Amino acid sequence: MCGIAGLVSLKDGQDITEKIKAMLAVIPHRGPDGEGVLVHENVALGHRRLAIIDLTEDAAQPMSSPSGELVLTFNGEIYNYVELRSELAAKGRHFRSESDTEVLLQAYEEWGEGCVEKFNGMWSFAILDKRNKRIFCSRDRFGEKPFYFLQRTDGFYFGSEIRQLLLMCEARTGNRDLLNRFFLGVVGEDIGDTFFKGIEKLPAGHNLIYDIASRRFNITRYFELAHDEDVAKSRFNENLERFKYLFEDAVAIRMRSDVKVGTCLSGGIDSTSIAAFAAGMHGGGASSKFSAITAKSSEAANDESHFAEMAVSHIDLNWILSQPSYEDFASTIADVTAAQEEPFGSASIVMQYHVMKAAADNGIKVLLDGQGGDEVFMGYERYFVAHVRQLFRQVSWRKVLSEMRAMRRNSATMDYPTF
Repeated sequence: MCGIAGLVSLKDGQDITEKIKAMLAVIPHRGPDGEGVLVHENVALGHRRLAIIDLTEDAAQPMSSPSGELVLTFNGEIYNYVELRSELAAKGRHFRSESDTEVLLQAYEEWGEGCVEKFNGMWSFAILDKRNKRIFCSRDRFGEKPFYFLQRTDGFYFGSEIRQLLLMCEARTGNRDLLNRFFLGVVGEDIGDTFFKGIEKLPAGHNLIYDIASRRFNITRYFELAHDEDVAKSRFNENLERFKYLFEDAVAIRMRSDVKVGTCLSGGIDSTSIAAFAAGMHGGGASSKFSAITAKSSEAANDESHFAEMAVSHIDLNWILSQPSYEDFASTIADVTAAQEEPFGSASIVMQYHVMKAAADNGIKVLLDGQGGDEVFMGYERYFVAHVRQLFRQVSWRKVLSEMRAMRRNSATMDYPTF
């Protein structure tokens, strides 16, 4: 997971070393494998480490470039670091570690802000650029890794969790607009606001550049989903092959790790597909089967573990079953709420908490998990309306009727007159 912290002091007499240490002290859970601090003039960077790739001290953070002009604190993983390392080596660059962290740092030194367009991964990082007197910050394309920031008269602060920034606030004030939306049942994460007034988050797919001299920052978008005309015009089988390649590549590249990897398994198509392909890549044999973790509900109506059991039997996995009782649920809700920091809309997060706990108890540091499959492939009926509306606007009524017939045929829960 890892945790980052940073600040730019705008007031004389502040002990910024103690401040950055305080920001790290509240997130030990994010990085049990190491802690580091670097102070340069009125800037301080901090890091809590969860070691995944290159477990040696050569990969410790904050990491400085050979010249010392750049300093990085980074949370996440650059999955294509092997390919980028080769590309940078061909340009004459040398590496002292085997980490993706150093690849990220040297990629910035080589390509500047454009480096993020080359990354395949999840990230939240900040690079102190001493020569240009600025801090370059970035968050991955879909916001998998968090980046919160706070601008005050005494300084600019950023970190992986809201609790780090609350330390710098004289008072804790709720964001009334966001709270009202939540209580009215508005679904979806806000792009830039948090439930705490004054504390913001860097939107997914955006960079933030803080100019140390002017004490101002600028946020720019570097990624946006675009319509692909070639995909839209391709035949179904062509897109099926394209998806198969992308899916297998996505799983394979995430298996790169120097620690134990496992997967979440609900028994649905997405998690089962991931488990099957990852297990095939794992190749541990009977002595070391690939591990899958399933949360079993104590309520029969919500329990889907029998689907997971079928997948386990077919794929031959090491199955870890987590079955929290009502007492387990009740005793951990406070911890889950504290970990989330903000209100959340579903109790399923508590079940996820127990899955992650089971992973930790079994020495699994990395978990594969499918997110977004239902949204992309309309796994829930609530997405059908938006799909039909888009077809009506962009295609024709004939296509709408055809799709609605298919929906009714393929979903037992759909209930409307036959056309």
